[in-house]
Amino acid sequence: MECYKCEKANFIKKKVDFIQLGVSLGKFDALVCPLCDETIFEGQQAN
Repeated sequence: MECYKCEKANFIKKKVDFIQLGVSLGKFDALVCPLCDETIFEGQQAN
């Protein structure tokens, strides 16, 4: 999938720290652009 922000590279899948309000909630799977560092977290909802 091509990066929608820079439109120059494809996203790669890697584990990334999910930080909210300055607190790390752990490492989760994400798609990251190697050029502009745009990050899209993947996830599922828990029922």
